[in-house]
Amino acid sequence: MLRDEDWSTKMIAQALRIHETSVVRYIDDYLTNEKLTVNSGGSEGYLNPEQTKELSSHIENNLYHHNHQIVTYI
Repeated sequence: MLRDEDWSTKMIAQALRIHETSVVRYIDDYLTNEKLTVNSGGSEGYLNPEQTKELSSHIENNLYHHNHQIVTYI
């Protein structure tokens, strides 16, 4: 999104605190491999629909500061 707003790769790298070559690689992956599309991969979930609904409800009602806390809850 920053690139679409005409930010330079140097500005993006500074804002994200990553190396400028990483920014170039990420943009290239996005443009050439459609990394952010529905067909970009991923895996099937381990929770059934009822468990997923329960987890979503729990997360909406409880504030977690770290991912590991959610993993512990699950």
